[in-house]
Amino acid sequence: MGVIQISKDDHLTLTQTEAFKTSLIVVSAREVEVLQLISRGLTVKEIAEELHLSTHTIISHKKNLVEKFDARNAIDLIVKAIKVSVISVF
Repeated sequence: MGVIQISKDDHLTLTQTEAFKTSLIVVSAREVEVLQLISRGLTVKEIAEELHLSTHTIISHKKNLVEKFDARNAIDLIVKAIKVSVISVF
């Protein structure tokens, strides 16, 4: 399991395990919200409506998350986020 620390600037810092052993990923609280909504199967438009943001902002968050997790697609992103305990399936 990854180690999660909440910092003063409301970001989550996690030390990754398994395939990410030497990586450190910083995930904002908003990015965690976006991850959770992606994992529920919501579209970019639905996430934008839920969070009262533009679709462009959601696309940017998703793009940044894919880069941070070195994910190939949304499914890979969610699997990796679950593996390091950023989100859970329950």
